[in-house]
Amino acid sequence: MSYYTDILDTTNVSFDGDFHTQIKNLMDYIRMSRDEVERLQLLFNDLQDIFGNTWKGSKLEVFGSIVTGLALRSSDVDCLVNLPPWLDMPRADFVIEARKILQRNRKFQNVFAITKAKVPIVQFTYVPTNTHCDVSFSTRAAVKNSKLLEYLIFSDERILTLMVLVKYWSKIQCFTGMNLMSSYSLTLLFLFYLQQKNILPSIRILQQNVTEDIEDNWNTAFSLSVSKSSNNDSLYTLFGGFLKYYENFNFKKYVISLYTGTLIDREKFKSLETLPEEFELYKINVTRNICQPLRIDTMMCIQDPFNHSRNCGVSVHPKLALRIIHLFSNAVKIYESETEAIFLKKLLSTNEKPQTAFRPTFRNFVAKKGSIQKHQWNRGQLKQKGRKFKQQFKHNRNQR
Repeated sequence: MSYYTDILDTTNVSFDGDFHTQIKNLMDYIRMSRDEVERLQLLFNDLQDIFGNTWKGSKLEVFGSIVTGLALRSSDVDCLVNLPPWLDMPRADFVIEARKILQRNRKFQNVFAITKAKVPIVQFTYVPTNTHCDVSFSTRAAVKNSKLLEYLIFSDERILTLMVLVKYWSKIQCFTGMNLMSSYSLTLLFLFYLQQKNILPSIRILQQNVTEDIEDNWNTAFSLSVSKSSNNDSLYTLFGGFLKYYENFNFKKYVISLYTGTLIDREKFKSLETLPEEFELYKINVTRNICQPLRIDTMMCIQDPFNHSRNCGVSVHPKLALRIIHLFSNAVKIYESETEAIFLKKLLSTNEKPQTAFRPTFRNFVAKKGSIQKHQWNRGQLKQKGRKFKQQFKHNRNQR
């Protein structure tokens, strides 16, 4: 897998045949192959050996698109080092130590410690597979979320194909990625739509009569018993329905809750007394100051299926929200005006440019040993660093 593969170039994709044939051709072109996924085991084995020997009792866990099946050829890899409870120090300290360790190994290049992010990570390229990877030392919440998404996505044979198409369309149109809408948020939007089509159950139903599995004060348990849906809509019909559902959606009014599988008026989250009874754990955690209340002052409010205090749509600023709605509207026009055989080619044809300029933030990086720190870099060194980071991130719209 090449980190810099430009899968957004659709000139090599065949749009011959019917919609299902075109989708198959597209999946073969953009998805990570089985061989590529299996080769990643080299990376996982190396990381487990390195960190397992450094911090005895630690375990490497993989999450994100590699687990959920949504990995594109350009996707990076997300890993978590699950540390034993007796290793208690700031997570940024582990990130800095991991950077030092990986820099001594020739299999790892472009190693950086990003310590000022909400979740500190060490970021690098794994040379044997040319894979870009982020490693964190936080809680297992992301791992639990990935397992839930994996289960839902593979519960119906149509979902994986449709979700990959939705993700790819968002990359083509440049509205997911760094400093844009997260791919995770878009995935939640699509899964919520499938709940409205009675293809997927609510998370609340999946958690009924199941022993709690508490992670970060939230119940992450769920039943592996999704009943087969009676919905037999085709891929084409479901995808068009997804576009239409959000074309005129009132994002300002509602909280999108996969936990309840329903829309909830934002006004109800202004007070704990007005919340539905299903949010008892949320009320307890807010009352005890374990978490902050759900943010409802954003353009989109997409509630995390497990952590009910987390709004996954906070990164969608007003200008981006308007643009996303406009793109949904344009896609609906194509869906309604073109034939099924022409639709996909028209949908993925665009002259859009990325909406965010590259701005290297040097203060977030811990430089290599012996290098000049941020306040000491001269102009030539800044330009050199900027070119390097710009090359590294110029395909950020493809990530995850």
